[in-house]
Amino acid sequence: MKGSSVPVIELDRVNVSFDGNTVLENISLVVDPGHFVGIIGPNGAGKTTLLKVILGLQPPTSGEVRLFGMKPSETLKNNNYVGYVPQRSLLDRDLPFSVMDIILMGRVGSIGPFKWFRKSDRAEAEKNLERVELLDYADRPIGELSGGQMQRVLIARALSCGNPRLLILDEPTVGVDIPRMHGFYELLVNLRRDMGLTILVVTHEVAVISNYAHQMVCLNRTMHVHCNPAEIMRTHGSQEMSRCEFEQLFGPGKGQD
Repeated sequence: MKGSSVPVIELDRVNVSFDGNTVLENISLVVDPGHFVGIIGPNGAGKTTLLKVILGLQPPTSGEVRLFGMKPSETLKNNNYVGYVPQRSLLDRDLPFSVMDIILMGRVGSIGPFKWFRKSDRAEAEKNLERVELLDYADRPIGELSGGQMQRVLIARALSCGNPRLLILDEPTVGVDIPRMHGFYELLVNLRRDMGLTILVVTHEVAVISNYAHQMVCLNRTMHVHCNPAEIMRTHGSQEMSRCEFEQLFGPGKGQD
């Protein structure tokens, strides 16, 4: 879908409620192909619920959701356009798996269950490990990896699932220091450029991601800001931003071309 004019993500007046409690209220968002979007907001703001709505794992109470112009269930059923990188804490690193094992698990959806991996599957896994600069780590146990390396492995697995055009990452830099965080986001920028990806990242690291994202979404049940990073900085101090519960935003961003 590289070069397509159809938005990758469209949310139109989406609401989500659980047991009468509103979690997301009147969310409207359009993400165009090739854009890098950061989602920021306080704990309990509904960020993970928003990801589930986009992924088709949580139907909205009301409103419309489109992924590549289709309902998320249709998109995910008929192709592998979406790669998802969960929080690192969701993966047990004490499991006796190598890096290559983890990557190949991402190929199961392409080849089907209970089938042997082919040479082409391993070649695809190696290609994606090279993309995240970890090809030399293919046979290393995952328990020996640093936090940043583990996140790169999860990206390689997401890229190996099929033919992703959208990469969604949930808090990918938790526990990563600032210099390595910048290196991680530079990797995402390179993948976006080289593979034609659209990237959506949930993060608390406003100061860092503002240097790389085209757009920032501030979420606290409702969507308070949807603009480029420089506009977010100009908005700081307004009623809209204070309702989003951010006390400090650092420096104007340099959205990528």
